[in-house]
Amino acid sequence: VSTQSTWACPAGTFNPSTGGWDVNLHCQLCTAGRYCSGVGNSNPTAACFPGYYCPPGQSDNRPAAYGCPVGFYCPGGTAVPFPCPPGMYQSNTVQSKCRVCPAGFYCDKRVVTMNNITFNYSEPLPCPAGHFCPNGTRYATQFPCPAGTFNNETGLRSAKECVPCLGGMYCATPRLTWPTGPCLASYYCTSGAMDSTPTDNVTGNICPPGSYCPGGSASPIMCPPGTFSSRRGAYRLEDCEACTAGLYCDGFGLTQPLDHCPEGFYCPAGTAAPKLICPFGYHCPGGDALPVNCPSGYYQDEVNRAACKVCPSGYYCDMDERCSGSNFTQPRACPSGHYCPNGTEFATQYPCPAGTYYNGSKLERSAQCIPCTLR
Repeated sequence: VSTQSTWACPAGTFNPSTGGWDVNLHCQLCTAGRYCSGVGNSNPTAACFPGYYCPPGQSDNRPAAYGCPVGFYCPGGTAVPFPCPPGMYQSNTVQSKCRVCPAGFYCDKRVVTMNNITFNYSEPLPCPAGHFCPNGTRYATQFPCPAGTFNNETGLRSAKECVPCLGGMYCATPRLTWPTGPCLASYYCTSGAMDSTPTDNVTGNICPPGSYCPGGSASPIMCPPGTFSSRRGAYRLEDCEACTAGLYCDGFGLTQPLDHCPEGFYCPAGTAAPKLICPFGYHCPGGDALPVNCPSGYYQDEVNRAACKVCPSGYYCDMDERCSGSNFTQPRACPSGHYCPNGTEFATQYPCPAGTYYNGSKLERSAQCIPCTLR
């Protein structure tokens, strides 16, 4: 009679069959993802604990050599660690799930080798300039700052942090780190412009009448006092016209002269406000570019006057006999042999009638002429 000894399968193995007699032949390595605790197992004990992975032959549900590594997650019962997908990451070991990539970062795959096996796994990296990265961003260029905005810093968390295009500039395309360039002359770009010639009246427009817009204008520059402009799209100060002679332009941004020059003043071209008082010897009836001469038969001996005075009787007022060094006339005494009623235009306009004479001056009426007498 022969006696046969019974041997238990060691920890980390199991034998689901009966009749085995050789440990190496009949005891199987514990199934991957599970563990076989103790000896004499006919089946795996249970699934590997979350946060660990169990290659074949494990005897512990938390095998110290197989804690889930950084960048990976290990749900319960896994044979190998799983790399966190894009948009997720894991910065700790022994974890059963991944974290959502935080705002301001993106989590893209990078290549790592573990146990001679190559993996791709994700880790947070700063969001690049020209882009923003909300929670769960999967790659660097997933969320570009839109046209009309830019961003020259890293780590933006939302589209609200993209900077509206600067005044005077435009941002034509997405993912810009600086504006595309300056707004074109004849246009202005307020903020957030996507075009160098905006016309939406929100981010800019063509330069309106009464102003001018050099290249790079954030807002229209108003034409200064003394000028006006009725045209759209002006881009130089020279495009603002000098105020029309006889009118005045008192204020900024005028599209036409404000009004006629008032009585008693004169307004040369480019007048901002009527300040030039009509001088002695002239009259300014209103709307005048220069002082107006009084015609013959009239004069003016005061300033700031709209009308001339009628030349008084006994005098004549002749524009051909101007006062010395000036361009106006004043009343002159009526000469002998003549009389000068109101409004007399020249010295010899009214001679004493035939048969009469007068050897004095300042005669006012013909009746004052003296009849000739026989001697």
